[in-house]
Amino acid sequence: MPRLNKADYRLWHDLPLFTACFREVWIDPSFEGSIPDEESASAWRNLNSFAARCTSAGVVTFDDYALLQLKVALEEEQDTTSPARADCNVLAASEWIFQSGKALFLWGQGDGGYEEDEEEAGALYKGNAGLCLERWNFWKQRFYELGDDDSPLSVEARQTSKSAAEKMKEIEDSSSKKETK
Repeated sequence: MPRLNKADYRLWHDLPLFTACFREVWIDPSFEGSIPDEESASAWRNLNSFAARCTSAGVVTFDDYALLQLKVALEEEQDTTSPARADCNVLAASEWIFQSGKALFLWGQGDGGYEEDEEEAGALYKGNAGLCLERWNFWKQRFYELGDDDSPLSVEARQTSKSAAEKMKEIEDSSSKKETK
């Protein structure tokens, strides 16, 4: 079996280069005021979905990417002059809830092995910077707010935002049912 730098890693089993390669393609199309076109926004949403699925499946843990995307979409004020940028951010963040929400919730409870990061919280969130239930609840509330009819988001992004909030509630409910058994 091929070894990498004579280490105890098996290249195609342990995937020691996967996270480094992933970092190379992690380029937010809405970064620094850019306005994403439809193709780049779709690719960004898909990349976030893939990272969330890898996290959920235990292939690798991209919790730092989850925190970053959720922060950008939910803890910062969305630019109402650029609905495409706001939509891109919220749709990508929602993938973390749909694909890896259960793992994020468990980490927020301290049960998932998440090591608290010193990632600063966004301007709208005033609580602990790590992944915790307080932050989870803030995200859920923001998804609900962004899903309102008076939100500046597109219809698709508003519906997806509401669905993400409902998914978070569903995850909480299923977790509390397990605790009572």
